[in-house]
Amino acid sequence: MPVRLLVVSPSMARGGAQRFGATLLAKLDRRRFSPELALLRNEIQFELPADVPVHPLGYRGALTGPLAVRNLARLLDRTQPDVVLSTLSTSSIMTGWALKHCSHRPVWVARIGNNPRFQDSFVRRPFVRRYTKDADLFVANTELLREPTEELYPFTRGRLQIVRNPANFAAIDAALLPTPTPPPTGSLPIILSVARLEPQKRPDLLLQVFARVLQQQPAELWLAGDGPLEASVRQQADRLGIAGSVRFLGFSKNPFELMLKAHVFLLTSDHEGLPNALIEAQGLGLPAVSTRCGSEEVIVDGRTGLISAVGDVPTLAAGVLKLLQDPELHARFSEAARRLTRERFDVEHVIPVWEDVLLAAAKGHGFLAASR
Repeated sequence: MPVRLLVVSPSMARGGAQRFGATLLAKLDRRRFSPELALLRNEIQFELPADVPVHPLGYRGALTGPLAVRNLARLLDRTQPDVVLSTLSTSSIMTGWALKHCSHRPVWVARIGNNPRFQDSFVRRPFVRRYTKDADLFVANTELLREPTEELYPFTRGRLQIVRNPANFAAIDAALLPTPTPPPTGSLPIILSVARLEPQKRPDLLLQVFARVLQQQPAELWLAGDGPLEASVRQQADRLGIAGSVRFLGFSKNPFELMLKAHVFLLTSDHEGLPNALIEAQGLGLPAVSTRCGSEEVIVDGRTGLISAVGDVPTLAAGVLKLLQDPELHARFSEAARRLTRERFDVEHVIPVWEDVLLAAAKGHGFLAASR
């Protein structure tokens, strides 16, 4: 009998946790799992398998939180899953709250997708402590999250497992068929950012780095993402005198063609969990330049990309210029990025680890030492 799994996600719109959820639901072995999906917000942008029932919970802001919790509690009692997996802090709080008000108690796995020191405000932390402490297992997507998670939330010690984010490179490759048209010969090199325009991602630093690059190397900056800072980022580009070289592309569900056309992937975040866009770019052979924001679990520094301290604009710009101006180095980084990233993050390697963890939890065997 397949394990009945309920995945609880904030939404299925943009975001790393949402992309993780969509990939997991698509790739789980149906002989072993029967998955369903509960959404706090009924927003769906990622493609979902047709055989996965979707249950909207009616969350539309803080005032509707109790309604969403009641709906989730009723859903748990009605569907009686063997395992419930909450994909992010918000959905974990809601799940823990709902479990206090339902008669069915499944095994609960709470995923941690970002550094709680930065992601969980002082207002949020008491809610995390109160409502997530009873999870049977916590899963973080990078070893770098273990220390801050266990420090802020000591109840996770002994119950924290590390499993990487999966990237579906077969689907990505299929989405690129037929092979996209390359940029015209002689066109300017492209520096690509795929990120929300929000404070954590530091788009202000992104523009500062690009302005330094332009002092020595003609290029274009492509921003694939939207967010609350878009207007201020446009204004900053005008002030720096670089607006003519910056393209605002908005959110893209399929940024992979952009990654193939680009020359360098640039990430300037203050902090990340395990950035999916960086994994995808590296897996497509795009060398990267990044802050030390969590990217060091993806980039092999000096082999697939270059890592600098958070906020270090001069070193980041120097790294971009190095890759743009040394074709031999760029080719070496590109080949290594494609090979090493697919070996470490492809769904064929990562999904079986997730399956083992969820099955072990369902059977009450604790958790496996499945970090790879």
